[in-house]
Order: sequence, then C-alpha cells, then structure tokens
Amino acid sequence: MTRRRFDPLRPLRLARALVAHSFSEYAAYRMEMVFWVVGGTLPLFMMFLWIELAEQRATGSFSAADFAAYFLLVFLVRHMTPFVPVPELERAIRHGELSAQLLRPLDPYWPMSASQLMDIAHRLPITVPVVIVGMIWSGAWQVIAFEDWPLLVLAVFGAILLHYNLLYCAGLAAFWMERVRGFEGLMWNGYFVLGGGLAPIALFPDLVQQIIVWSPFRYMISFPIEIAIGRVAPADMWFGFALLTFWVAFSIGLMRLLWHRGLRRYAAYGS
Repeated sequence: MTRRRFDPLRPLRLARALVAHSFSEYAAYRMEMVFWVVGGTLPLFMMFLWIELAEQRATGSFSAADFAAYFLLVFLVRHMTPFVPVPELERAIRHGELSAQLLRPLDPYWPMSASQLMDIAHRLPITVPVVIVGMIWSGAWQVIAFEDWPLLVLAVFGAILLHYNLLYCAGLAAFWMERVRGFEGLMWNGYFVLGGGLAPIALFPDLVQQIIVWSPFRYMISFPIEIAIGRVAPADMWFGFALLTFWVAFSIGLMRLLWHRGLRRYAAYGS
C-alpha cells in the first residue's frame, strides 16, 4: 500500500476549486442576484425617513448627512451578510441529502461557506456603486472616518463570521427539530432591529443600549458602521473588538458542538 505524500498546497487547491465552483453557480443566475439586491433596499427607505425627520426636528447628535452615511453603510453591510444556511441545512438533514455530502472528503461547512462568499462577491458590484453615488449625492462622505477603515474591514470580517456561524447553528437544530425556519426569523429580527438596521443604536433608550452592547447583534451591523462614521471612542474600540472576538469564538465553538452531537444523532437513526 502506497502512502500518500504530504501536499502543503492541497488546502489552497481545494479552496480554489470550491470558489471556482461556487462562482460558476452564481454566474448562472445573475438576474436573480439583481432581484435579491433590489429586495434588500429597506435600509435606503429608512435613510430617507430619518433624513426627513432630521430636517424637521432634532434627532440626537445625528444630522441628515449622518443618517445618510449610516443607512448607506447599513445597506452595504446588509448585503455582505446575506447568508441563508438555515433552509439548506434543514433540507439536507430532514431529507437525507446530508448522507451523500458526508461521503465526500470535505466537511459540508466549507462548500457552503464558499457558496456564501461568492454570494457576497456577486452582490458587491451592484451595491458598492449605489453606496458611492449615495454618498456623493447626500454629502455623507464628509462624515466618514477614512483613517479607521482598516479597523472597519476587520469589524466587517468579524460580522460576516458571526452572522454566518450563528445562522449555521440555527440550521443544525434540524438534527433535533422538524422545522427550524422560526429560528431564522428570530435571528433576522434580532439582527436587523437590535443590530441597528432600523435605527442607530445611539438613539435607543440608555437601558436598551446597555443590553444591546453585550449582545451579538450589535456586532453584525452597528459596530462596523459606528467605526466607519467615527462614533466609537478609542477606549471603546478595543472593548468592542474584544466582545466581537468573544461572540465569533462562541458561535464557532457552538457550531462545532452542535455538528458533532447532531451527527451522532443522525447516524443513530440510520439516515
């Protein structure tokens, strides 16, 4: 029996193959992607609403330009975290499709992750021009803290990991439950309302703000945007990143725990 030689480049080749496969799948449905982006324009409607309110009355420390910058970035971040692993996992587990996936030499987590990353890549060419035009039209670019953009990129990356892994955990609940779509709805409400998608968290009552700061939802939308518009004090920046790191590690750890325990249950039923 011949021993397989160790190939240090094999993970890179696997990653490239996954990305290429996912890219070809999404490229085949370009118009569908346009419809998905258009369907995610709620932040833009909220922007016009809050700009109108800011022009009529005082709205905390937010000006019309602040609201424009905030909700344009909500629109962008929203389309960088559009993950939908819950229905895919539910279908794979409940209908036995997972059995075929387990025969492959790669954890199903990775092909699905590559697919989601390609989803983001196909949305950006549509969403980024919208944000740039909106920033120029509204003058919102003047409130952007460009010097903090390296930290913004790091915060967005953390938001992507956190949102994806929490939704993956919700999907893995299908090992124990018949229907898990309700978890997706709860996650969406928490993500968009408590995450700052409907209004900046700074406008919430103080007690609500204190609760949200400790929750994972702030770090999926609001925290990256607060960095982008210069509304995170240096002393609070590292506290925010520490909590973001904690929630990302927690979501990954919980996901792996549910996966291994769910597999044992799945095998016990002979699926």
